Amino acid sequence: MENIHPNPVLEGKKPGNPVFVRGDFTKITLWNALMGLSEPVQTLELVELTKLSYEQVKSWLDAWAKAGYITKEALGKSPTGGKRFVFSVIKASKMPPQIDLKGIYQEPEHRNYVWEAIRFINTSNDIVFEIETVLEYIKEHYDIDVSYTYAQSYLYSLYRAGYFKSYHEGVRREPAYSLLHDTGPLAPSIRRGKTVFDANLGVIVNE
Repeated sequence: MENIHPNPVLEGKKPGNPVFVRGDFTKITLWNALMGLSEPVQTLELVELTKLSYEQVKSWLDAWAKAGYITKEALGKSPTGGKRFVFSVIKASKMPPQIDLKGIYQEPEHRNYVWEAIRFINTSNDIVFEIETVLEYIKEHYDIDVSYTYAQSYLYSLYRAGYFKSYHEGVRREPAYSLLHDTGPLAPSIRRGKTVFDANLGVIVNE
């Protein structure tokens, strides 16, 4: 049996106009750009590639270099007389390092890992996955322990907001889902009253 909760806000929406929530979008965009490069890169090249501001890019590059996630090597002087540097990733990962701009460790938000796992699993809308599949992916790729209860609650909230189809076939005791709307890299957040805020779209999708 298949259940769908339609959501007019999500229908036809594409990622765009993201909201900068605690630097999540900036970090993910910049880190993904670094991970996609095979050669060392300069700050201005990353500014052009990501369309982020120079200060945003420079601040995160300096923080990650100081914490040992990327290298920072001098490349001589710029045309204006300042120093130029090139950066390379030395600790590769799918998610940005869990530090702030001061290099202080931040406890990871589990919704980010659940959402990333779902997006990876969902190579097409025909992919049906169970909660255990998501948890296995997270454990294998990130070595993070996300509880079954948390993942179950998060997925159900997104289902109620219209992100998924839900399947209860035959004697299946646990729900299975397939993703209807991949709105972007930022994990939708569950707020008070079970409303869902999607920073990829910049809106609460189920008021």
